[in-house]
Amino acid sequence: MVPPRSGSAMGMRSRGPVELNVNLAKSYEIRGPKSPMPRSPLRDVTADDRSTSTGGGRGASYEDRLDGAIHVLRTEANALAALTQLYSSERVCRDGFHRAIDALTRHRDHRGKVVFIGVGKSGWIAKKLTATFSSLGLPAVFLHPTEALHGDLGVVGDHDTLVMITFSGRTPELMLLLPHLNRNCPLILLTSPVRMDACDIARARPDLILLPAPIPVPERESFGVSAPTTSTTMAIAVGDALAYVASREMYPSVSSVFAKNHPGGAIGQAFKTK
Repeated sequence: MVPPRSGSAMGMRSRGPVELNVNLAKSYEIRGPKSPMPRSPLRDVTADDRSTSTGGGRGASYEDRLDGAIHVLRTEANALAALTQLYSSERVCRDGFHRAIDALTRHRDHRGKVVFIGVGKSGWIAKKLTATFSSLGLPAVFLHPTEALHGDLGVVGDHDTLVMITFSGRTPELMLLLPHLNRNCPLILLTSPVRMDACDIARARPDLILLPAPIPVPERESFGVSAPTTSTTMAIAVGDALAYVASREMYPSVSSVFAKNHPGGAIGQAFKTK
């Protein structure tokens, strides 16, 4: 694979100041575009639904269980479709992704690594992406923001790229860590706000790279509870896209790199039989 021209990822031209469709931004900040799937929370099971019992607990009808499952799957699928549209058409997302790939691939001699930072459910996403990046030949480590303030900041080197993950864009543990991060390292922020001025972390660090991963419908409105569900799916999807595109630019064959790094399990066996 021929490397892209200097200062460009995948041959894309550098662009000027980022612009955003204001109406679209407002829709994500307030309610999001209308979904073809009804947004009412999953209904409670009633006595009439108890035709299927698991013993000792409340049962539910066959159809009610499947309706609930399909509601979750369709809600997350609709959110992914909306996110795909954002990265297909909105300059703030496209430019953010372009700049993020530039940061991740800037050292063609493979100096540096990717440092993923997050807490709570975002921390688990960060750990998953750490594994994905590493398997694709992009060395990565996970850094817990609290442990970072107690000595683990030493893991960050001058040639590293930092990726913070936070749905709200204002996670207290990340805000506390922000002033202590190495300013020589590019900082990518994977978050729900689609504008810099709508995100506390971005306002505190205006040179960071904003990578929006919003959801069109709040989780409480979709499911009756604010448990991270749709939002975590969006973050993983954007993170996977970063890993694949960056690896594709760094190596002639992503498949060969993955085969070398993943010799075990059914996946490794499949490569051996080819």
